[in-house]
This record gives sequence, C-alpha cells and structure tokens, in this order.
Amino acid sequence: MNKKKRIKVLFILEIKNILKLSKILNADKDTGWLKTYLFSLKNEFKKNGVDVHIDNLKKPDIIDIHIPGYNCLKYLVNKKTPIILHGHISPESFQFNNLSFITKIFYKYWLKILCKRVDLIIAPSKYAKNEFEKICDCKIQVISNGVNLERFCYSSKKRDKFREKYRIKKDEFVLLSVGRIDKRKGFDQLCEIMKTIPNIRLVVCGREKKKFDFSNNAIFTGFIDDIESAYCGADAYISLSKQETQGLTILEAAACKLPLILSDLPVFKEWLTPDVDCIISNNSNVITKSIMKLKNKPKKRKQLANNAYYKVKSYHNIKECSKKVIKEYYHILNKQKSN
Repeated sequence: MNKKKRIKVLFILEIKNILKLSKILNADKDTGWLKTYLFSLKNEFKKNGVDVHIDNLKKPDIIDIHIPGYNCLKYLVNKKTPIILHGHISPESFQFNNLSFITKIFYKYWLKILCKRVDLIIAPSKYAKNEFEKICDCKIQVISNGVNLERFCYSSKKRDKFREKYRIKKDEFVLLSVGRIDKRKGFDQLCEIMKTIPNIRLVVCGREKKKFDFSNNAIFTGFIDDIESAYCGADAYISLSKQETQGLTILEAAACKLPLILSDLPVFKEWLTPDVDCIISNNSNVITKSIMKLKNKPKKRKQLANNAYYKVKSYHNIKECSKKVIKEYYHILNKQKSN
C-alpha cells in the first residue's frame, strides 16, 4: 500500500497583525484561542501526515484561512493553490461588535469577496453554515472545531493549585467565565446578575473592563497559559454570549466536567439538550435561580456535567475532528489533480 505524501498547509492567522486586527474587531488582543485550539489542531495534523506552517510558506499545497485579515489578499490572486476558509468569524459576528456602520459593511463585503474565491468553507456548526449560505454559494462542510480532551480534563491537583493561587477557599462556590469582556459575550447582563448574588465568587479569565461594574467578589485573571486549571478550579461555567459560531470555551468547560449555564442560542442546542446537559436561558431571573440551584445541589451539578462531558467526548474530540478536515484536504487535492 502506497504511503500518502505529506501535505504542506499554510495557516493564515495574521499573528504579526493581531494587535491591529484586535483593535479593528474590538477583540481582546490576547486571543487565547490561538494558543489552545489552533495549536492543538496543528499537533494533530502533524500526527496524520500534514505539516502546518503559520503565516509564511512559499509553496503550500493548501491555504487554510483561520483569521481573514488583509494579508489574505496576496493569496487570492494565486488561483492554482486551493484555499479553505475556517468559519470562526461569520457575517453576523460583526453585528455585536462596537464597530462603525461603515466598518461593519466593509468587513461583510470583504467576507463575500473571500468566500467567492475559496474552494471550501469549513463551518464549526450548522448555525455558522446557514450564515455563510446567505452570502455565498460555495461548498460548505460542517466540522466541529473540536477540543483537546487530553489537555482539557479534570484534575484535582490543578483545582487546588488554581484556588491557592487566587486565594479561593476550598468550599467556596466558583462561577467561571472565559473570554473577552464585552457586550457580545453578554458581560453586561452577567454584571447585573452578579450584583443580586454577592455571595457567589465569579472568576473571569479576561481583562477587566471598567465600564462593567462587577461585584467585589469578581476575580479577573487576564489570559492565563494553563487555562485548563481555571476550569478545574471552578464549580460551574457561564456564557451569556449573544452570538457564537460554536463556542470553544463551552467545549473546554464541558471537557473539564463543569455544569454549563448558557444563553439561549440555536448553536448551543445543536449538541446540548436544555435541563439534560446544561441550563439554557436568556432570562436574568431564571439564570440567577439556576446559579443558586447549582450552588445548593451538588448532585444536579454532577448530573449536568457528566451528560455534557459525554456529548463533548462523543462529538467534539479534536482527534476525530482533525481527521475530517484532513479528509477534505485530500479530497480537494485529488480533485485538482483530476482536472
């Protein structure tokens, strides 16, 4: 049996321009997901015959765009090299950022141009697929981003270490949220909720924003390299995001066996069942009661956490998700050879 030739793939991440891009998109410049998801994906690719280069490679077999910045322009003119777009950012993503009307129109138009050139869009969810179908008619394949289950797993040692570092008592109930602190991520609503339950400790892995007046019980860690320790150190995870193409932090939290409290978005319901795997609501009163319920009922926490963990292990293991992406790479290259 002939051994498959290793594929050389160029990941477009815009690393050098990430600070400029973060200002344009009003995003946290740490962009921690680059250090978690994308580099886990790179390692899985290497195991399966795919060599990944970041932002610089003269003659790649395939170009895979993860962050559609302006550096993509120089690759669009080369029609010989297949281009894939990973749909981490959908057209609707700009709706909830603090961008000017003109900037929003520009980026939506830019995405349309990009989508017309690419050979394939890999959408992390059915919701994201539907959003891209509104602006293009190219092939779209739904493949979960996936999560590294070897890295993101519960550890009592990491739990104790995290709590010791941030001076959190062993028996203290901790609610965790991870991500940039803005209205799109629902931190305005979370801020108001926390004012009504001052006896709950909130830990936010993101930079503190003065425009949100959180309770004194809030701890802001900023971006931390061992983000999995934060998941291990918490008792429940909350995300009240107004828009997500999938929600990587939710996959990570579920992998670390945390019960989930989520906003009512269709993308979450694609793989989670309310009141079985998680708690889902947009109502602040319901969310507040749910937080207190999880605090007072450890068995309920465990039940939700175990059910969500089973789902993430079954459908979002990055080992399997990466193989699906590689299969698409080979399909595109074989199609190119036959033409």
